[in-house]
Amino acid sequence: MNAKEVEAIYGPIGIRLTGNNFSGMIIQTDDTPTGRQLEEDTPVQTLDEMCLIVNSEVFRKGLLFDERFRFHFYGADFCMQTYTLGFDVLAMQLKCQHKSRTIKGDITSPEYLSSLNLFKEKWKQFLPVRTTTKLIA
Repeated sequence: MNAKEVEAIYGPIGIRLTGNNFSGMIIQTDDTPTGRQLEEDTPVQTLDEMCLIVNSEVFRKGLLFDERFRFHFYGADFCMQTYTLGFDVLAMQLKCQHKSRTIKGDITSPEYLSSLNLFKEKWKQFLPVRTTTKLIA
């Protein structure tokens, strides 16, 4: 693997604001691939929470996990914080399998809806934001 930028965050799959196509590829729990393979690191708006790769340097520069996002949208929030600090968010080719109980998650649960509303309020000046779950406008 080539050396990676220390002031960036990486993940195996992410999405850009424009379009609905995933950048990067993961294998789902049922062994089906999602996304597309990458030839090189690719800028994305947000990464999926299933895997975030971060050098400790970004934490020294002020990047933190917002503990209000207990499960849903913590990755998207982390990516948005990354942008506000001037760092890159990049999807990279990585062999990775998603081992969640569900493929899509529960987008009707009270926790999901509460986190969605929190995300919208926190990042309203940057909307729309596309996450691997949905376009937030």
